[in-house]
Amino acid sequence: MSTDTLEKLHEYAKSLSTEAWGIAMVNSQSEPVQNGVQFPGFPGVDIQQSFNGATAQHTMPRAFDFYRLAEKTIFDVYGEVGEDFSVLELGAGWGRICRYFYRLCRPENVLAFDVNKRLPSIWAETMMGAALHLTSPEEAQLRVEKPANFVFAQSLFSHLSEEYATLTFDKMLAATKPGGIVAITSFGRHHIKNWRYMAKKKDKQVRKHLRRLITRYDLDKVEKEYLTKHFVFLETRDEDEITLKGYDFALVHPYFFLKKWAGKVSLLAVYEQPDYAQTLAFFQKLK
Repeated sequence: MSTDTLEKLHEYAKSLSTEAWGIAMVNSQSEPVQNGVQFPGFPGVDIQQSFNGATAQHTMPRAFDFYRLAEKTIFDVYGEVGEDFSVLELGAGWGRICRYFYRLCRPENVLAFDVNKRLPSIWAETMMGAALHLTSPEEAQLRVEKPANFVFAQSLFSHLSEEYATLTFDKMLAATKPGGIVAITSFGRHHIKNWRYMAKKKDKQVRKHLRRLITRYDLDKVEKEYLTKHFVFLETRDEDEITLKGYDFALVHPYFFLKKWAGKVSLLAVYEQPDYAQTLAFFQKLK
């Protein structure tokens, strides 16, 4: 589809309230055309589940939870946003989150990156002409023409070692305008509480990597390390599971970023359950 179709979606989104836009996007699963406006499509259910562990029916409302908090933070920092406002998502998957940002941004100003080579063809079929850019974990910089106002990674730091977390945040900062916003999510203290409950319950339905976590690690020690060292990496892959992201788990406290990038970022806001499923932190890149 043409960029005109995305532009029409952008104009329609601006005419709606935030909440109405969220409802419209969630409903687009069964109503791909609303008031004559075409919405982005969805990949097959098997692809949805392989990326997010659930179908769009469950993940789209959670994606809107992120967007709502992101939009609030953006308006708190910028006030009104202009037509040149830009957003970049690292680890965009099949596009369940970044599509919400068509309300704030012109289509050409929504940038998406991922490492999965399957995704460009999926985007070509579903995202109405929006492009996904491939990157690699080892690349020092994201290939962008100019930095963005808002850069985010959802459910990425939850699985990265400290080495890759450091490299990734450096890349995100470099792709952010001075005074711009960087947002990340990670597992946090409330997840430790949930893992304790699962360990006590001995639920056999728990996924294998999470089952390894709750049986291999002393969760009291994990919590202490999280609160004192601010970064905990829990290896749950077997030796033959060699994918980078895999199913290792990381708990990254917002203070980890404040300390490691002291003088480069300030903390704007932190959200945890019940406001958001993971620990969600917004930082501002200092000028």
